[in-house]
Amino acid sequence: MNLFDRLLESHRSDPDRLLLRTADGAELSYRDVDRISARFAWVLRDRGVRAGDRVAVQVEKSPEVLALYLAVLRLGAVHLPLNTGYTAREVAYFLEDATPAVFVCSPASAGPPSQQGSLPQILTLGGAGGGGGEDGDLVAESEAHPDEFPTVDRSPSDLAAIVYTSGTTGRPKGAMLSHGNLLSNGEVLRAAWRFTEQDVLLRALPIYHVHGLSSRSIP
Repeated sequence: MNLFDRLLESHRSDPDRLLLRTADGAELSYRDVDRISARFAWVLRDRGVRAGDRVAVQVEKSPEVLALYLAVLRLGAVHLPLNTGYTAREVAYFLEDATPAVFVCSPASAGPPSQQGSLPQILTLGGAGGGGGEDGDLVAESEAHPDEFPTVDRSPSDLAAIVYTSGTTGRPKGAMLSHGNLLSNGEVLRAAWRFTEQDVLLRALPIYHVHGLSSRSIP
């Protein structure tokens, strides 16, 4: 059970169904996001990311960042969202603690600060997908890849995401969330909100926020 399949399963019978409408009126279907995430997954795999590897992401919220989250899931890797307000020193701690294989950041960023140990590979995502005035090399590299990607099998107990605590009472700690955890959270929210296919969800929370992440997991 890969959470990716559960999140996009409704597009199988209706791929042109609307999935996302942005503030500027742009619309993306399930087919659109499926294709973008497939191309992103190929880029990550080319960079050596495999099932179980962590992918750290520190960019502003955008449709492309949503597609990146799905790409990480379908690759069987682990999504590690980082607050865009973190300082360079804070980012250095997270990268050293989580040891991601790839760090995705804005083109305007200088990349991860110096730290002990090996640095992760760097990919940039900008323009509409994270600021910085450029699309970034993730988008550029993805254009050469196909629109389909074979989803990696996962079990409900396999790790899907790591979300760090705020660190109010000590150093932030990584909370490990499995595919089953996120699916359960999404199903509970859907039931509590009485959310149906006819409803529209205004997504105001940032993606790196744990509730923002969970609400993206509504099947």
